[in-house]
Amino acid sequence: MINLQSLTSPRLCVFQSRLIPGGFNSNWHEHDFFELGMVLQGTSSWHFRRKKQQSLTGGQGILLPPGASHRESGLTPVRFGWVGFDLASTIPARHLNRPITLGASAGDVAYLLQLIYEEQHSQQTGSAEICALALRQILILFQRAASEHPAPKDGSSLSARQVQVVQSLAAYLDQNISHPHSLEQVAEYHRLSPAHLSLLFQRHYHITPTAYRLQRRLDRAQELLGESSRSIKEIATACGFTDAAHFCKEFKKRTGHTPGEARSGKS
Repeated sequence: MINLQSLTSPRLCVFQSRLIPGGFNSNWHEHDFFELGMVLQGTSSWHFRRKKQQSLTGGQGILLPPGASHRESGLTPVRFGWVGFDLASTIPARHLNRPITLGASAGDVAYLLQLIYEEQHSQQTGSAEICALALRQILILFQRAASEHPAPKDGSSLSARQVQVVQSLAAYLDQNISHPHSLEQVAEYHRLSPAHLSLLFQRHYHITPTAYRLQRRLDRAQELLGESSRSIKEIATACGFTDAAHFCKEFKKRTGHTPGEARSGKS
């Protein structure tokens, strides 16, 4: 358990409203405080010195201890949110330096990160207290998600060949967002069973191919909501959803807002 008794107000918070183009690489850096990062949209990698890199996709977070030298890179266009904080107590090692799938809590965590970011810039009465409460709630949700998705056992890393295979599947899913899921086709090409390929994919990306496809569809939908005048129904179809109702349900589950609210700027 994370002891929150010594938690203070957030040190710094960033909530990106625009996508960073894919292919970017940040410089190596470290902080003297804990950092909780979240991929709001897209897919990225966190690189650590002397440790294997970790791939994160939209709806996943990662918690880094003070002094952890790292850098981020974008595998696709990506948006981040992160918050830095001080904590006098320790955090269990099983919660650190690994992707945590936030699941149904992803929208809540994203909202709370945005709230902290806005309150830190508002300088209104009670802003520090609101930020502290929001940070406490984020860490509770993060800890719950970490407990529901235990760290993989030692020896679960993939070979270079296996990484190449799962990356080819990720590329296939990225390039065929509006088409039906065809794991069998990619598995047959690599002479693997669909179940084995799905397991390898999950070990590498910490998310199932089906969930990854859904995240990429929602990523693309968010792009279209901001850059086109297509109707909600047209966007749902273009992104591979069976109908507008299914699209709206999944979109709100992830972001906490309906597509219409996101388009109007209420998110």
